[in-house]
Amino acid sequence: MFVLAAAFASNPAHAVRPGRDGKIAFTAFNADTGSYDISVVDPAGGGAVDVTADAAASDEAEPSWSPDSRRIAFTSDRGDGAAPFVYLMNAVGGAVRKLGGGGFEQRSPAWSPNGRWIAFSRCTALLENGACSSAQLAVIRPDGKGFRQVTKPLRGIVANDAKPAWSPNGAQIVFTRTRSFGLNEIWAVGPHGKGLRRLLHDDSESDHNPSWSPDGKQIAFASDAAGTDAIWVMKANGTGAHKLVDEFTDPDDPDATIGGGAVNPAFSPSGKGIVFSAGGDVWRVDRAGANPVLVAGSGDDPDWARAG
Repeated sequence: MFVLAAAFASNPAHAVRPGRDGKIAFTAFNADTGSYDISVVDPAGGGAVDVTADAAASDEAEPSWSPDSRRIAFTSDRGDGAAPFVYLMNAVGGAVRKLGGGGFEQRSPAWSPNGRWIAFSRCTALLENGACSSAQLAVIRPDGKGFRQVTKPLRGIVANDAKPAWSPNGAQIVFTRTRSFGLNEIWAVGPHGKGLRRLLHDDSESDHNPSWSPDGKQIAFASDAAGTDAIWVMKANGTGAHKLVDEFTDPDDPDATIGGGAVNPAFSPSGKGIVFSAGGDVWRVDRAGANPVLVAGSGDDPDWARAG
């Protein structure tokens, strides 16, 4: 067991440390093709660059930066009809390569801190209407070798495991477990499949999309525990959860909310900020949830790269 775990985890003495904040990748709508692409933008906002535009007008989403910021993993339905799978490309765009690992579809890739593995959600069963009824976490090396399933299917119920996020030392993966198409919970597991446990117990029916802070002390996530989806943080052991950023108000009507909630948080590499989507736009705040900055209009699924 120790040997297997060590193959995934970074040596604590050499665990990834907080770094300088680089660019932000996110899912953006391309009005010319009527599809979704991956764009990259500076944290200050403005000048977003589309790095996945293609003539086939396929949809790309859920970008994940490699630890060295040279590559981006993402999901795309290119070449596979309506089913999304994980692909890799250079950070500046260009040729893409399908990751491998099989399944009916794949979603939400996430690089391990040492860059040796990619965790992702792998669908293994479909309903008659084509919706995924069973998805588990799996890991695979960036070269497409070493595939290993991490979580197991749940018997008798619809259950999808997705949105994995690695701890800074690579020893744990937090993720969203969705049961019966509605109940979202945050769980944790070792990359070898051991130590599975529900991390957060609260009154919410929708806790989802966790992101680990680079110092390993906190996990940001989205939750509707206080009403509309908002950004929350908790300690790494699942305690001390509190709301950080609420849904934004409409600037044209301060008494009304935009309606989309605040979701999909990701810590900055320095740990000093969090990027997220709210009202269909990409925003960032400091670690205290203050000083909001609009990074990009019309965007989702942001991920923050380390500066070189």
